[in-house]
Amino acid sequence: MPREPRKPKNIQPVEDDPTYGLGGDWRAIDAPVINPNAPPIPYNSRSNYFSGSIPSSLQHDSNFVDVLRGPNHIPTLPLTPIGPSGKPTTNTGVQSTATPIVQTVSVQVTGSAINQVLPGTVQGSGAGTTFSVATLNNINDGSSRFAQTASGTSFRPLSNPLTSTDAGASATINIAGFTMRISNKPDVAVSSGSILLLSYSTLYYIYYDDASLAGGAVTFNATTTKETAINGSGRFFIGSIRTPVATAPATAGNGDGGSGAQNGQTYLFLYGSAVASALVNTTANNISNSIDGDLTTFGSLITVAGGNASGQILLSAASPTSATWTSLTLNILSAVPQNVAAPPASVKIEYSLDGGANFINLYTAFGTTRAKTTDSISLPVTQNLALVLVKGSILTGGVSLTAELDIYEAWAVGVI
Repeated sequence: MPREPRKPKNIQPVEDDPTYGLGGDWRAIDAPVINPNAPPIPYNSRSNYFSGSIPSSLQHDSNFVDVLRGPNHIPTLPLTPIGPSGKPTTNTGVQSTATPIVQTVSVQVTGSAINQVLPGTVQGSGAGTTFSVATLNNINDGSSRFAQTASGTSFRPLSNPLTSTDAGASATINIAGFTMRISNKPDVAVSSGSILLLSYSTLYYIYYDDASLAGGAVTFNATTTKETAINGSGRFFIGSIRTPVATAPATAGNGDGGSGAQNGQTYLFLYGSAVASALVNTTANNISNSIDGDLTTFGSLITVAGGNASGQILLSAASPTSATWTSLTLNILSAVPQNVAAPPASVKIEYSLDGGANFINLYTAFGTTRAKTTDSISLPVTQNLALVLVKGSILTGGVSLTAELDIYEAWAVGVI
């Protein structure tokens, strides 16, 4: 006969044990009965990024995908946002979608391909890609910033290199060697030169082209149109000058070369009054020619026979000025074409800076002649030209002596 199975000892019926055999520390609670016949949870075929939960505030974010998919026990949104790559694993890292403003291209350097970041422009793609480094020639102007060329810089000659002479049948403009000062660049030394076969008594604007700022021997040009002298990407305006009239002495440039606020300007001041006085055995001829602005005409004092002779011409009434000059110069053009040696006659030119209270001797031709000459006197930049006088005089000590003083012009030049 079969054995009966062994029964465990000390087993109390469940219905008689309120802790169901778990001991006195356990208490029963009300809970739904577990149904052992419930079907298993279906396998989640989606990625692990859809396992878990996310805040409800993200459940309709347009940056996420797979919205409202899957059964209700699987999250309808991925835990990691899907970015431009479409791959959650890629988007777990920091990704940038910004477009670089500086191009990176592969270039050949000493036989090796390297990546070099340079400002510039890229054309083409793939094997045909070419790169151009940014220069003034390939960068377009912006709305408020512009590509720069040599002529667009601020520049100014450090001297006034222009003079003009009568060459016999035409005028010549000579340009002495000078230094051009250029903003944010080293000084540029420019060699001397000349421009031939120009018209008399004509205002010319002098320039040269030097786009690379090389200096040295350049080609100088003259134009009567100022706009031409500044119309060029590498053009430098040296200044303006008026050529002399035929047979007149040399003229000087106006000191107005340069660009922007650095350019200068020359002002010319003439005298308004010429008076002959104290004439003894002396004649005064065409005195008004001494202040007519024409360097080829003159007023003169000439002694006549009859004994001791004397006389003078006084130029006055120059325009008063109080401008802030960088230089102020008095010029006197005169000649002593006749003067006997024995007994000598004294012919002189003097000038005053205080309205005639005191005179300063410019020259005295004592028994000698003197060629037509322009004498220049540097004046204080604060000098009031209304107080500047010019006096020419003759004094002889014998009978039948002939002496002559010619005054062509006196004028002042102020440079700002």
